Amino acid sequence: MGVRSRSGIALLLVTVMISALLGGCLFTEEEGEANASSLTVSPEVFEAGVFQQVELSAKASMSVFVPYLVIDSATGYVQNSTVVDLSSGSSVTLEMLARLGPIA
Repeated sequence: MGVRSRSGIALLLVTVMISALLGGCLFTEEEGEANASSLTVSPEVFEAGVFQQVELSAKASMSVFVPYLVIDSATGYVQNSTVVDLSSGSSVTLEMLARLGPIA
């Protein structure tokens, strides 16, 4: 394998790596940046020790980590925390068990 062949392969690999980086930046359309004001949680104050309905509403697309016990609406089983994917303008209602004290 000659020097010319190796430099051609190296140039091709560099081009492939750079195009992958630019593809993620240039070709994705973000509707809006998510921040703390993009998520509305209702009720504002949770009652500890009781399963309750909690609604999460998003103004921007985001994933929300819920660190409480949640009842899975499809199976009826209780699961220890979940991640909810919300698209812009959507909302979801969860039945969850809040607890007293800080989240560790």
